[in-house]
Amino acid sequence: MRSDISRFLMFAFMALFLTACKSVTVDNPVNGEVYTDIPDIQLSFPSGRPDPFEVSLNGQDITSVFSVTDAGASATAASIESYILSGENLLKVVKPDTSVVSFIYDISGPVVHVTSVTDGSTLTVVGYAEDPSGVASLTANGSTITLAEDNSFTASIAAANYIEFVAQDSLGFTNTQKYADESVVMEEAMALRINRNGLDFMVAEIETLLEGDDLGALIPTDPILDQNFILASVKVYVNDAALGSADVTMDVTGTGGNFDLSGKFNNLWASYTVVIDWPWPLPNSNIDGTLTVDYVDFSGDVSVSAGNAAVNVGVNNLNLNLDTIRTDIESFPDWLLIPFYEVFEGLFEWILEGMLEGMIPDLVSDFLDTFSADLELVLGGGTIKPSILPESFASPSNGINITLDSHIYALTSNGPKNVGSAFGTDATLPSPTSTTPAGDEKDVGVMISENAINQALMAATEAGVLNITLGADDIPELGGVDTSAGNVRMTFAPAAAPTIDLVSDLQEGLGILEFNDFYIGFESYNSTTEVWSLFVGATMDIRVTADLGVAENNAIAIEVVGLPSINVRDIDDSSTIALNESLVNSLLEEFMPIVLPTILNTAAAIPLPTFAGYGFNVGDLWVADAGANFIALAGNLIKVEATAAATASRTYASVGGVQAKGIFGLGSAVIESDVVTIDVAGSEGGMAYRYSVDGAPFGLWKNRTEINLYGLRTGDHEVTVCSRNAMMVVDTDCDVVTFTTN
Repeated sequence: MRSDISRFLMFAFMALFLTACKSVTVDNPVNGEVYTDIPDIQLSFPSGRPDPFEVSLNGQDITSVFSVTDAGASATAASIESYILSGENLLKVVKPDTSVVSFIYDISGPVVHVTSVTDGSTLTVVGYAEDPSGVASLTANGSTITLAEDNSFTASIAAANYIEFVAQDSLGFTNTQKYADESVVMEEAMALRINRNGLDFMVAEIETLLEGDDLGALIPTDPILDQNFILASVKVYVNDAALGSADVTMDVTGTGGNFDLSGKFNNLWASYTVVIDWPWPLPNSNIDGTLTVDYVDFSGDVSVSAGNAAVNVGVNNLNLNLDTIRTDIESFPDWLLIPFYEVFEGLFEWILEGMLEGMIPDLVSDFLDTFSADLELVLGGGTIKPSILPESFASPSNGINITLDSHIYALTSNGPKNVGSAFGTDATLPSPTSTTPAGDEKDVGVMISENAINQALMAATEAGVLNITLGADDIPELGGVDTSAGNVRMTFAPAAAPTIDLVSDLQEGLGILEFNDFYIGFESYNSTTEVWSLFVGATMDIRVTADLGVAENNAIAIEVVGLPSINVRDIDDSSTIALNESLVNSLLEEFMPIVLPTILNTAAAIPLPTFAGYGFNVGDLWVADAGANFIALAGNLIKVEATAAATASRTYASVGGVQAKGIFGLGSAVIESDVVTIDVAGSEGGMAYRYSVDGAPFGLWKNRTEINLYGLRTGDHEVTVCSRNAMMVVDTDCDVVTFTTN
């Protein structure tokens, strides 16, 4: 155990040592300084002009805005304005590697942190407000909250659907934070677009269902004709019947999601027996034969509406037109022909109308009701309930748009109670699209609001999904600490849910994730006493650029795409090893790039739509609107049988053109950067990729051409990359790249 702890601390000391060996000095802005105007950036080169040279601001490359000389480099405030953020900003010289400079651009009001909530008709809310310029006042739903000298508070707040904190700083800047109670239904928070090609899948399923129906099973056992004629009594029995094929057309009509229905049944056939009871003394006679109809035309309309938390579908105004009925018996009595044909015409109409009116509503409803009412997501240590219900239908541009209300909440209570989920702008839902920003048309498009995503993150937090313990079984190598004996583990406990703020113009990723007041503990196991003990514990804030992808449970989750910014707020007094804040921060910077993706991947709490008999292969994800209130994604429908019959495609991965395992097998690469880029490709287009770093759990499926890894420790690494092709078949013979970071 002592050896593991020593190695554990060694990485933190090395991190501090390396930051002292700088060939670039950041003269301005000053680390920790507060600015009310955007500062110029001034760098100096004490060891001469570096090559290569790269600078990032808030995770985005800004190298091109610098004027560079042999003595230093500078960038004006105007040139970095589009990269600057209100609040904390992170400036980093990436090449050569230099410590991050954190500075504050203060043009907004204080931030409120809620660290504890006691439930009831009146909530007891504990938290604090902070602002680099000082906090002047704080209210909740209009009522003043008294702040202690350190800006902490304990307040009684009446339970409500929404709680709104308004805080003002000493400069007069105001910040409003709104939270939605867990009971709030997010109205029109999601939307679905099924284009013509997607609807054709539904029509094909209707045709298959009609053709596969056993007409013989629908035939009555009693005679379809039982009548006394002048010459004799007649009974007609149908023995069997069959349908050759069905052609169905459903054209979108009007504006409410309805269809014009038309089509044709082809090659109807029936076998029958006619029993004639002649007057005495003539003997009774049986006539066996077959009857055929070349086709039956049909037309009508299909109405679709939302109500009672379900998709309601009806077939209306149905008309059938039978072609000539023919029988193979030439000596049929003339007096029996007319009633014979009439009764069979009525029988066919009755059967076919029943098929159309019985099958089409069920299948259309199943296809368009894309979120099961019975769905529950079991994620790690908790269970959540996504209740996503249709609210309305529209039918623009020969497709169907479905507007949905979303309510995602915890079924288990293994995590902390939240004051609510972060609720941003109550923006109007954009029209969903199945066309990607690159112009590729997919079968289905989905729109999801930022508010719905944050409600899902709160549900996962309250359910206990993010209360996690990670050890050797979860991450074989935590930053170089030998956990093979199972004697080191990390525990995580959030005080409140993480939140994501979508951003429309990031170079990489879709938004900024903030995870505040998050506790992490490093524990060691004493095999003699058989007791786990805490040797380092800290409460911290994490801020990182984030992307979204698809988890194994067919749900959306968050993926980290940058170096996390870590702010240590408090060091646990019960830690057995006394470390200062700087050393703890270095320790966390060493480990969080490894463990944070594992934590966030567990919160796959936003389900994707499902379609009966089909898989949904997601392609692109992007920020959908200028206000960055919604994400959009688009993908294709893949028939389950087609996936089962398809074969996997080949995965190729390389670092700097070097493949360790692939068809070239060139071995390991050496990386002189804190960002490792892995190029990924496949043997066909439209493939999604996921990866595992040094034996950690696999991340999310995404369509991508490269994987960027940030903040890996110095040493040898192995990354496994797997692909999933357009038919949703996973390549189990994944590619592996190995490299060494210096």
